[in-house]
Amino acid sequence: MKLLSIPGAVFVTVLFFAPQLSAQNPSNPIQLALLRWYQANTAAQISTCSNPGGTAFDGSHIWVACNPGNELQEFNASDAALVRTATGVGSPYALAYDGANVWAVDSASGAVTKVNASTGATSGPYPVGSEPTSAAFDGTYIWVTNYGSNSLSQLLATTGALVNTLSLTSSGCSAPRGSAFDGTYLWVACFNSAAVVKVNTSTNAVVGPITVQQSPAFVAYDGETSQAGGPFVWVTNSSSNTVSKIGATSLSVTSFPAGTSPWGIVFDGLYMWVGNGNNDTVTKLLQSTGAIVGTYPTGGPAVFLGFDGGNVWVANRGSGTLSKM
Repeated sequence: MKLLSIPGAVFVTVLFFAPQLSAQNPSNPIQLALLRWYQANTAAQISTCSNPGGTAFDGSHIWVACNPGNELQEFNASDAALVRTATGVGSPYALAYDGANVWAVDSASGAVTKVNASTGATSGPYPVGSEPTSAAFDGTYIWVTNYGSNSLSQLLATTGALVNTLSLTSSGCSAPRGSAFDGTYLWVACFNSAAVVKVNTSTNAVVGPITVQQSPAFVAYDGETSQAGGPFVWVTNSSSNTVSKIGATSLSVTSFPAGTSPWGIVFDGLYMWVGNGNNDTVTKLLQSTGAIVGTYPTGGPAVFLGFDGGNVWVANRGSGTLSKM
């Protein structure tokens, strides 16, 4: 490069040194763009229905189950603005998203309702087992845990048709509650057995029971294939105030302290977030070690959690609010 010579001019070279900062999650582009160097934002509270329940993310919006109310509320993930209220959804408890529709689990009537995420139109209800408590999508089927009838219901996502009912009684699983799909297997928390089972969704073969701690409630899969022993499945043990980390292949189990009555759990790419139902907080653990990073207050009992790719959402049961962290 040729420099321009200007008689009498004095040139000063100025060097700028930027501080080396680390986002709380370097793999999270939304947090980097927002310059979120802090560990959690405990101030963002969004008004919702009186008793918010399960959540689901559809790529742009967060859906929240409202019971009572028999409806789902849809919020912009970006600014938390209410987009739509989908009515006619009987007693929704937990939610799952299949790429086009939100499935709402109705524990009271033993059914699920399908809500079109683009239009809010509903179809169903589709009968499943007794007291269903969670749903997971495997790419083709919706799998529903039936807490009361100790079984799984397998529904074709395109039509809602019941394809199979898989009993878990002979597998040592009592009162199936939360579930998560890892690409091949469905992992199910067995609330009354202090165990988890691993179900091959192609063959219906069941592995387990895998012993964890007391009253396992909800499950999350972290997909961390680069770590020794990984990937891992995480389960909240609500009566033991712990979470258990299970090697998806080895089935080895390690447990870590959490808050009081841990319930919902999500993974954000670096941390596990755990909702504590009895002390209105969430606990944040480093996924790699299980070490507690912090505990943050919410607006009520933190029972259900969701993740939108940048923020963790907490449904505060009975409080009429959502926390966005």
